[in-house]
Amino acid sequence: MSDIMNEIKEELINEIENLRDLFGDYDFNTKNGHSSSDIDGIDGFELIAVEDEECIPFSDFRKSIKYDFYSNDDDLKTSEFDWDELESQYDEVVVKYNSYKALYIEIEDNLTGDQTVDSVELMDKDDVMERLLNYMIQEGLVYEVNHAEKGILYIANAEIEKKLEE
Repeated sequence: MSDIMNEIKEELINEIENLRDLFGDYDFNTKNGHSSSDIDGIDGFELIAVEDEECIPFSDFRKSIKYDFYSNDDDLKTSEFDWDELESQYDEVVVKYNSYKALYIEIEDNLTGDQTVDSVELMDKDDVMERLLNYMIQEGLVYEVNHAEKGILYIANAEIEKKLEE
């Protein structure tokens, strides 16, 4: 997996960890048997908050965890859980999750041969252009020429020039 994709994935995982950490001294058991400890990484988040490949609204998430919400100290009445903070953090996770998942699916849709999402490198435009230029220079398709005022310029060989005009 490329550095860019790893960075996006790590940002999502950090947001999921922040969500889990908000439970602190509280826990829950959903009707499906999940608890706050299940919110571990992307797969754990998907277990609790994703249905039909979409994140459930916070109101549904809250209902599912409030089903059997409790304090680990058995002192829920004397302490206040910050539901507003939980909603804010949940919304942050949903934004990162949707962004990550959309990119993952788009990469998957554009794989060729035996490529996998983990085997391809995600590059920005500058990286692609630099690699293409280096490849074209190495293959003799483009040549560097120096100009005293304009610096390095490039000329395409006749074969590439024809293809570029097509």
